[in-house]
Amino acid sequence: MTKDEFIRLENIINSTAKVTFLANQDIEDTFFNFCINYTYDVCRKAVIDLIENEAVDSEGRRVPLSLYNVERKIEREARIRKDLEKQQQQTDRVCPNCGNKGYIITAYPAGAEYFRACSCSIGREKYPWFFMNWAQLQETGDEGSRRSWGSYEHFRAPEEYHRQAKYGK
Repeated sequence: MTKDEFIRLENIINSTAKVTFLANQDIEDTFFNFCINYTYDVCRKAVIDLIENEAVDSEGRRVPLSLYNVERKIEREARIRKDLEKQQQQTDRVCPNCGNKGYIITAYPAGAEYFRACSCSIGREKYPWFFMNWAQLQETGDEGSRRSWGSYEHFRAPEEYHRQAKYGK
């Protein structure tokens, strides 16, 4: 969102909702820094939805629009749009290898089955660690996950067992 778009959004809020939280310059700057992460369309739709469907308390009085409510509504609207885009992408194309599951179960010639992440976009999104090398795995995550990846080599089955599972006796 640009500054001009923010000013338009601010005018929508001030002209229809008569709120007081935008009168303070610090709060206005905070709101702008929040809105800059989202598109104008998302913010505009969220604000208009809040104004049109204004909340009322138990006695029937209108609840004033607050910065907290506006920010949470914008976050929900952005999350809903992101989920809809993701669903649209998933229904548009179906991966011929995994059927949009993200993984493939394959069998060694000896009959043992094993997991393999599919190289499609869904597989790379669900199982990013499968496509990382050892150095990238050590860089990702927090200290606990780095330690667990370090212990992975310690608890790995012997190479002879892997050969036996893969090719048989």
